[in-house]
Amino acid sequence: MLNRHLLFIVLISFCSTKLLAVFNFAADSLEDYLGTIAPRELEPGETFQIDPRIVKIIVGFGWDPESKADYIDMDLNLHIVKRNKHMSKIIWHGNQKYQTKIYTHKQGLIFHSGDSVTGEGEGDDESIIIHLGGLNRHRKDISHLVATVVSYSGQSLQTINNSFCRILAVTDSGYTQELARYNLGEQNNPLELDEQQAIILFSIFKQNDNWTIKAVGKDVESVRGHSMVLATECQDKIKSLLLDNELN
Repeated sequence: MLNRHLLFIVLISFCSTKLLAVFNFAADSLEDYLGTIAPRELEPGETFQIDPRIVKIIVGFGWDPESKADYIDMDLNLHIVKRNKHMSKIIWHGNQKYQTKIYTHKQGLIFHSGDSVTGEGEGDDESIIIHLGGLNRHRKDISHLVATVVSYSGQSLQTINNSFCRILAVTDSGYTQELARYNLGEQNNPLELDEQQAIILFSIFKQNDNWTIKAVGKDVESVRGHSMVLATECQDKIKSLLLDNELN
């Protein structure tokens, strides 16, 4: 009987070791994979599929003022679209309480980092965290997440220094890797911006149960006003693009 118990303990220990090795290999292989890819310089119309092992991404936007005296207030928003092409809510810096109530589960599904009114500092000035794994489990009614940027302070997107929008992958261990970006504030940027103050950047949508990113790059005719007025104009543009199947 003692030998049987010892054999059982040995088998359990062996299986546990193997399972742990498999899980560690899966985590390492994702980070190894992310470490080998170079960020894509996106052009309008280009699409690429997010690796299904990536369960969390960050949409980040950054810009720089010409001087500390400049007032440049940009807003990054995320528009939620349901499977029936019904426009749902807008995730922006002013509705974090709503996000906590509706769009979060445990650690959260979609969350805005907050408002930056100056653009000062390195890296992303505003960002939105999206838990794709949580959306897959708890919000299967969502088909599109559409990222937009609006200029609340009225400057043209083309004239703002060093403005960019990027998408980063995040692993469970916290490792991050940039997947793609637009550089908006450069003369050779692919979007050919005019004097518009709002633009639709990315569509993140479900395709065959996998999340796919499409570079949209459509500017929006807008007038200076409250951020939510500009966001509503983006919403109208998104509705039109949905009808023309330009967000897939």
